[in-house]
Amino acid sequence: MLTPHSSWTLQPLTSWAGAHTIAITSTWGPQAWTLGSTGASSVLVFFVLFKLSPYLSNASTRTYSSLGPRDKIDWDSRVSSTLHAFAISALAAYLIVWSDSFSDKSSISEPWKDPPLKRHTQVSSAALGLSVGYFMLDITLIIRHFPWMGGPEMLIHHIAAFMSVALASFTGQAHLYTLLLLSTELTTPFVNARWVFDQMGWRSARIYTVNGVCLFASWLFARIVLFLWFFKHMWEHRSDIAELRTHVMVLILTVPPLLFVLNVFWFGKIVRGLIKLLTGQLAKNEDLSPRIINFTDAAGRNHFKPVSAQSKQA
Repeated sequence: MLTPHSSWTLQPLTSWAGAHTIAITSTWGPQAWTLGSTGASSVLVFFVLFKLSPYLSNASTRTYSSLGPRDKIDWDSRVSSTLHAFAISALAAYLIVWSDSFSDKSSISEPWKDPPLKRHTQVSSAALGLSVGYFMLDITLIIRHFPWMGGPEMLIHHIAAFMSVALASFTGQAHLYTLLLLSTELTTPFVNARWVFDQMGWRSARIYTVNGVCLFASWLFARIVLFLWFFKHMWEHRSDIAELRTHVMVLILTVPPLLFVLNVFWFGKIVRGLIKLLTGQLAKNEDLSPRIINFTDAAGRNHFKPVSAQSKQA
């Protein structure tokens, strides 16, 4: 247990990846170093990747060179978001599923540990630092290119997520819930793949349909079912939530419901799109990305599309 004058302590570790609880105290110590170094590195890595994307994309596909300026920026941002999604989903799965860092069972077998909502490890701190850096860069891009890049819904989503991740990082509390929310990034690679396939003219290809089904399944699991389990866990641990810092408790009670509403809103669009795709109601040449002027299909042929009304307004 902590005393009013306790300082940062790191319990003996069997390995860094399996780190046990770091006590929450009044000074920064190793927590600040982990968050600061990981966050700064994350901003640098994702910024460099964003700048390198045009060269890498031009070398890998002819579609990129045919895109308009806005779509090239969108393409480049999706490279970074896909990398972040893979990294944070893997880290969240390890910490929540395969390690006992936040397990209720470990509270019984190792009673000296804090409750799950008050625990954090070196790995969880590094994971949140990674996401803090990514969200800082992505929010900057959305604001700079508002409203066509993501729109108000995406801006609200990113700001809410950033606030939750940043507060959990700096307080050392609610790492479990923050990692659960970040694990919803599992859907991002499928969202980005759908957009890229659209630009490449692969709407009628089998991989487009398979990706659509994977997007539906991953969204249903990570952003609907997982949230319902999340709310159940909140109810069962309401007494632990009441012991958290006030600003952490407020975010826990407000941000997840807000994100869930957005997830349900987007899920409705995904379901309608999947039904049309599977029933063949989508026209093969329908343009779901109206800003694109022309694109190169899989055979290397260039196709021209007139600018839609939405593009003219933009």
